[in-house]
Amino acid sequence: MTWGVLSYSFFSGMCGLAQTVDQLVALRFLSALGMGGEWSLGVALVMEVWPSDKRWLLAGIIGAAANVGIALIAFAGLYINQLGAGLAWLGVSGALVTKPTDNGGWRLLMMLGALPALLPSPSPRCCPALGCSGSRRRTVRSSWC
Repeated sequence: MTWGVLSYSFFSGMCGLAQTVDQLVALRFLSALGMGGEWSLGVALVMEVWPSDKRWLLAGIIGAAANVGIALIAFAGLYINQLGAGLAWLGVSGALVTKPTDNGGWRLLMMLGALPALLPSPSPRCCPALGCSGSRRRTVRSSWC
């Protein structure tokens, strides 16, 4: 899971530095690989610890989360130009403001995708679904498979 988050974050952040469409496509593909690994494993682990009679609700919330995120990014994009004007007013250099905030601020929004790398990584010891206790591992038996 940690590698999934790190690869998604790294390649999403790098998308903001892309100079050609080919670079952007390649970096988005690589970030999607990280997200795919994280999403599938994360859903399985969360479903494992969620009460079985409420898993349908959690499946709906997880499914809607991506769409909510897309809507939030769209709203954030509406305010990128105001952010650029505010940074310029604060005295930040013109080149540092215009490059990330031009064309709707897509570069800045892509760079924000690197933020999940700053989140602490959960240890396998603290995840009951993995069944780990220190260096001893036990077999996990699922009640819903």
